[in-house]
Amino acid sequence: VLPALGSAGIPVRLNLAAGASITSQLDAIEMMSPANGPGVEVASSGDLYSATGNGLNLQSVLTTSQVQLNGGTITLGDANQFALVSGAGHDAVTLNGVKALGGISLGEGDDELLAQAGSVSGPLLMGDGSDSMLVANAFDISGVTVFDGGDDASASDGMVDELTWQKS
Repeated sequence: VLPALGSAGIPVRLNLAAGASITSQLDAIEMMSPANGPGVEVASSGDLYSATGNGLNLQSVLTTSQVQLNGGTITLGDANQFALVSGAGHDAVTLNGVKALGGISLGEGDDELLAQAGSVSGPLLMGDGSDSMLVANAFDISGVTVFDGGDDASASDGMVDELTWQKS
């Protein structure tokens, strides 16, 4: 577990370079930040493997998280876990070349998912909030089992989700 203990609003940053890998019995990477904490930034081009947990677990980040998955493979030993799972803060996630052998679940909050290139095998779940998802033509959706914006069909609660398909 990597606690976000940055000071003066400076987020904690984690960078996993191409060719690097993390193998774990539990979550490959787990980060946390309290509600008034500085948030986290994750950039990964490396490989993650978790035998029984999630690939990247940000459920305890209660502020903001920025995630760039620019390559590598996220492999899970337990099909009930997620390649990426986040908490109740604002999440901005970019998938750009990653091969995620598991779903993506972004928790409550106004989240953004930009799927530029790569693939996901499993659900894409956005959680409660006014979320946006942009799926580019180069992103392989053949393994996606569910696209779920997270909100109901009514805009009366003030939460509106947006899904955009981008043609090249």
